[in-house]
Amino acid sequence: MRSIRLGLYLIIAIYSFAFFLITILTNDNSIIDTYFNELKGPVRDAYFYGINTMLKSSFLVLSASFFFISYLIVKNRRNSERKQLFYISQIIFFILLLFCNRFQLNLLLGVSTLSTYCIFGIYEIFAVYVLGEFQTQKPKLKGKIYWAGSLIVVISAVNFIFTEDELINKLITNLLQLWIFILLLTFSWDIMYSKIQKLKKISAKYYQQKQLKSTPERIDVGSEE
Repeated sequence: MRSIRLGLYLIIAIYSFAFFLITILTNDNSIIDTYFNELKGPVRDAYFYGINTMLKSSFLVLSASFFFISYLIVKNRRNSERKQLFYISQIIFFILLLFCNRFQLNLLLGVSTLSTYCIFGIYEIFAVYVLGEFQTQKPKLKGKIYWAGSLIVVISAVNFIFTEDELINKLITNLLQLWIFILLLTFSWDIMYSKIQKLKKISAKYYQQKQLKSTPERIDVGSEE
């Protein structure tokens, strides 16, 4: 799994660097309009039209799905109410992010992109620290949340510094959003994967116990050496 994760990071890094370099060198707004388009209006005759939005939306759908699977795994366990609430909060979080990213729900409600990220940031801090028992999580899970939070701060700074430079503003903001979503994707995957591994261990233990109960007791006379 580590190699797959690193491969995914490498692909997104190459993708981000290529788009950043091409856009800066050409100073062409049509790149933003074509590949970072929010998929509104007529579809242009271009390969990978709106690819950035489709990638972000795909990551959000997968993240919500991973947390839904985690919820299904723990929903019937005793003393798992807090974890269930956390997983439900994350499903809601990613669905709302999806609607804001894909359908611009926040703008329809009159909320700016920066304000939206601040609201989601506060929501996620509460969910992770209060419901997600953040202090007991593994360091690599904590690291992903720290990195995602740091990138939100960077986006806020970019929006403030490059207010009048729409090209740079949109380019950096969209690429950083992509990295935030992929960090959250791997965060949700790691949680789901750990739950599946625990479930496999429990199932194996249950199967062994069942086999022992169904096997007639035999006297072990040992072996002569």
